[in-house]
Amino acid sequence: MMQYQLPSSDEELIGILKSAITNSTARKIGHEINNQLTGIFGYVSLSQSHVKNPVKAKEYLDRIMQCCETAQKLTNSVFLFSDRSLNPNPVESLRDAAEVVNLLFKTDNQVELKLDAPHRIQAPHGVREILFFAIMAVRERARRGQTILVRASETAGGPSPRLHVSVQCVSADDKTPESDAVATARSGGFCRDVRCDAARALLSKWGGDVIADLNSASPSIQMWIPFQPAASPVAARTGKPVALVSENGEKPRILLLEDQEVICDFIHDMLEDSGFEAHAYKSGSSLENALPRLDLETFDLFLLDIFVPGSSGLDVGMRIRERKPAAKLLFYSALTDRDTVEKIFPLGPATSFMPKPFKKEELLNLIHEMLSVGAA
Repeated sequence: MMQYQLPSSDEELIGILKSAITNSTARKIGHEINNQLTGIFGYVSLSQSHVKNPVKAKEYLDRIMQCCETAQKLTNSVFLFSDRSLNPNPVESLRDAAEVVNLLFKTDNQVELKLDAPHRIQAPHGVREILFFAIMAVRERARRGQTILVRASETAGGPSPRLHVSVQCVSADDKTPESDAVATARSGGFCRDVRCDAARALLSKWGGDVIADLNSASPSIQMWIPFQPAASPVAARTGKPVALVSENGEKPRILLLEDQEVICDFIHDMLEDSGFEAHAYKSGSSLENALPRLDLETFDLFLLDIFVPGSSGLDVGMRIRERKPAAKLLFYSALTDRDTVEKIFPLGPATSFMPKPFKKEELLNLIHEMLSVGAA
C-alpha cells in the first residue's frame, strides 16, 4: 500500500478536501448547467415565435425562469467551496451540502436532514468541506435508492460544547438509525483514504472526533465538532415602505455602474419601470472621470458593480463617500467570497451588498429598504 504524509497546516488539509469536492462535483455541475442553458435557449426561441400568443409566451417565460433558478443554484454550489467561504455556521453548512447533493444526484440518493441543534453557532474554517465530504463519502458507498439521513444535535461534556453529526444510509422503509450512534460505526475509524485522513486530522486538531463504517451495507460517519456561540445577528431594518419621491419632490435618482451591457440595460429599464430615474455608466474609469462634474447630492442611491473595467466599484464608492459622507452605497457582485465582501465593511454605514444573480424583486426590495432608512 502506498504511504503518504499528510500536511500539518489547516489550509493544506482543507485544500485536500476542496480538491476531492471539486473532483466529485465539477463534471456533474458542468453537465447540469449546460442542460439548463439548453432549456433557456430553447424556451427563448419558443417565446419569440409565440410573441403574439400571450398564454404560450407566459408559459415559456415561466419555464425560462425555472431554468435560471436551477442554474443559479448550480453556480452557487460552486462558490460554496471557493477559497475563504463566508459561512462558518455548521448547521447552515449542512443545509448547503444537502441541497447541493440533492441538486446534483437527486436520481441516486436523497439526503434528509433532522437538525436538533442551535443555529447561531460557529465552527472553525473548513467544517463546511468536512461536512460535504462526509455526505459525499457515504453517498458514494450507498446502494441506489437508499436515503442518506443526516442528523445534528448538541452534546454536553468536555471543555466546550460539541455538535454531533451523524451521516447514515437507511433503507426506504426504515428511517430510524440505531439509538447508539457509536454502535453504527463499528470499524472505529476511517478507511485508508487521504480525504478521510485529512478530515480526521482537522477534527483532531480542533478537539473533535470522528469514527466511521464505510464498508458495511449501511455506511455511516459520526463526527463531533467543537463550536462557539455566534454573535446575535443584526436586527433587520424595518421601516415604512419608501415613497417613490425624492427629497426635492421628484423621482428618486439612482446612479448605476455596470459594465455588462445586457445586465446594465436590464437594471436600468427595471429601475425606470419601477419609478426611479436611473443614470448608467459602463466602466469605473468613465464614472470616476465624470464624478467632479456630477452633483452627487442629487442622487439618492449609488448602485455599483464591484468588478468593472478601470476603477473598481469599491474605488468609485470611496470617492463618492469622500464627497458625500451620507451617500447610500449598494454594491453587488457575482463573487461572494469573504475577501470581496469584507472590503465593503470599512466604507461605513448606509452600505449594503447584493450577490449576483438576483431577481428583480430582490434588488428592488433592498433598494426600497435602504431608501426608507432616514425617510420621513
